Amino acid sequence: MFCDQCGQQLGASARFCTSCGKAIGMAMVPAAEGRLDRNLRVLGVLWLVYSVIRGLGVIWFLLVGRVMLPFIVSHIPLGPREFPLERLIAGVFFFATALAAFLALLGVITAWGLLQHESWGRMLALIVGVIALLSFPFGTALGVYTLWVLLPASSESEYRRLARAA
Repeated sequence: MFCDQCGQQLGASARFCTSCGKAIGMAMVPAAEGRLDRNLRVLGVLWLVYSVIRGLGVIWFLLVGRVMLPFIVSHIPLGPREFPLERLIAGVFFFATALAAFLALLGVITAWGLLQHESWGRMLALIVGVIALLSFPFGTALGVYTLWVLLPASSESEYRRLARAA
């Protein structure tokens, strides 16, 4: 049995939590029935799927930036060569590709941290979840779900217990 306030493991005959002092009653919830435990695996898998989709975006940026972009730029009447439009467009595509690759890698690391119950996994998932809120619609949905699962104080104590057990 575990304390529903701090997550401390308790003996079968305990009347009070040895960590926080909370009285033990019939309201005790077994550890496997917490909200975090029910949703953590799904959340980790969703982060992995979302990262694969972002990885496909990296491939798209590479394809457009390397194959189609030179063709498009060659057909734009540029006039005087004082302003290097090709370099500007290539720089924008490079930045977009690098950002998409970074976010995809960050999502994979987040998924791995959650699925392996790493001690840093919850905090990284919260940070990446807030960043994902800006990526409408799928990132927003995943960010909201991540915050709903991991943000409550009860989730913090439950995640610590899972991280210690791993």
